[in-house]
Amino acid sequence: MKILYLITNNTLGDGIARHILEITGYFATHPFYQITPIVCTVLPEADFACALKQKGVKVVSLNVKNGHDIRIIPRFYHLLQEIKPDLIHSHVMALFERILLACIKQNIPIITTCHGIASSDLTKEHEKSLRKLTEDFFLDHFPIYVKRKIYISQGVRDFYQGDQDSVCIYNPISIHPKAKKRYHLHKLLGISESTPVIGTVGRIATVKNPKAFVNIMCNVLKYVPTAHAVVCGSGPESLLSELNAIVAATPVANRFHWLGYRADAPELTRDLNCFIMTSITEGLPTALLEAMAARVPVAFMETNGGMIDLARLQRTEGPWGIMVSRDDERGMIKAIIELLKDQNLQNKLTEQAVLIIQKHFSIEQIASQLKHVYQEALTEGKE
Repeated sequence: MKILYLITNNTLGDGIARHILEITGYFATHPFYQITPIVCTVLPEADFACALKQKGVKVVSLNVKNGHDIRIIPRFYHLLQEIKPDLIHSHVMALFERILLACIKQNIPIITTCHGIASSDLTKEHEKSLRKLTEDFFLDHFPIYVKRKIYISQGVRDFYQGDQDSVCIYNPISIHPKAKKRYHLHKLLGISESTPVIGTVGRIATVKNPKAFVNIMCNVLKYVPTAHAVVCGSGPESLLSELNAIVAATPVANRFHWLGYRADAPELTRDLNCFIMTSITEGLPTALLEAMAARVPVAFMETNGGMIDLARLQRTEGPWGIMVSRDDERGMIKAIIELLKDQNLQNKLTEQAVLIIQKHFSIEQIASQLKHVYQEALTEGKE
């Protein structure tokens, strides 16, 4: 079956893009599933498209700056006519893609995946108001029929009160064989291989609670004078300036490193001694799961969305990481300091974390679940 995957962004800094890369790359290299994936991005080609091509996945860009560009309509229409997909799996559907699919009324089953809980901090107020007015009008007048809705976690499904036909399918994660550390991160920072490094990976936005991870890292560095901290990710200049000012006012600023956006962030993550997540809300954090699969100890706050799923797994099948309640910065600081001093604890947590990934998030399991959903949607479409 030929599946067309829809996404707006074209950067590996986006967890949704890495989700699609993982599953489409797996389908492309495992003909047993009889699935031919094609990925359609809205934005111009970037590192995400390059990574897809390296895995043998066909990728097409609509080559516009955002999902509200009317040029999407003719370009997307020609793409549909050329590819003739058996099914569309939308991870992020642009407004004009939605309008076109509603208007042409072709018999293409549509599946959507809801990746998270909408955050109000991502756009300026006037932009949000304009987008809401535009989308409300078009969504009301141009509805599309979705065969199945997939939620990325049970926490997100419960938040949106998903109906009985919806399903929960986690992020697909590949587990690589245990290998000796390459210390790429240490070489980048110019520090010795024995130096402990803590850090986080992801876009820098208010929803990620950046002041919390900056405060936690600075305090850990204060009590562990040999440690360094890193942040891989980009964000608004105003927010970055504010965070930089906080770090600059501490005596540990020379051991706190802002690396910006890094396409090799997953590779650098493997060299961390602790991966830190302080997000206020998460659908299901790809970066955290990648750290677990890479045998890196993780520390996170129990909040909403997919973090509820992870908290449940921590209580029922853990401990496999450090978990504290929301805003418990002191608790996380203390736990990370103890972790860095105890190699046995690090080993114990990472071994259990890999078992959690194998049991609940393995690429093989997710691929089978998705194929089942695809087959159901296609069978219903023929009835």
